[in-house]
Amino acid sequence: MIVEAVVVAAVIAGGGFLARTFWKRRGVARDRKSAAGKPEERESVGGLSLGDVVLYLGDELWLAGAVELDEEGFVMKVFKCPGGREATHVVQLDRDAREVMLAREATGVAEGALPSELRTAGSSFTMRRRGSARLHSRGERVLGSATQGRYTWFTAAGGKVLVVIDPDGGTRLSLVGDSVPREMIELLPGSKESQPDPPGK
Repeated sequence: MIVEAVVVAAVIAGGGFLARTFWKRRGVARDRKSAAGKPEERESVGGLSLGDVVLYLGDELWLAGAVELDEEGFVMKVFKCPGGREATHVVQLDRDAREVMLAREATGVAEGALPSELRTAGSSFTMRRRGSARLHSRGERVLGSATQGRYTWFTAAGGKVLVVIDPDGGTRLSLVGDSVPREMIELLPGSKESQPDPPGK
């Protein structure tokens, strides 16, 4: 009788152990599945935004219009800056705006196909990148209503940059200027709900 009681107790204890192990493993598996199915949080990307004001060497550049070039990923973002003294456009050259270009329209770039090297605005430029991109516009029009276009990106000694954009069915935009590190400019964020008036108004 005593032996039978011991055997029964052992069976019950063993069953309890197996049950606890089963539910514990099931819980771990559920937690792993939940973690695997959780969407990955994307790191926020900084940069310039429509309505911001860029301050550089006493000039106030209001970002009134923007067009972003996307070629299976960020290429650049071009902002129109009406009223700027030293620059008519600001170009964001990387996703986080660690480097920006303060630019004016270049007048010495001929129409038609562009060579890999050219000279304009007193500098010799070498092509860095070219391609076709989708154009996403906001605010004042930078490249009209085109949604596709071709771009060519040149660089020269001394931090000079030349960007040429040919929107489909539109007019070529050629911009030349200086590449400036982000720490050399001051940024006044614009309202996310409405566009501010240009500085001085």
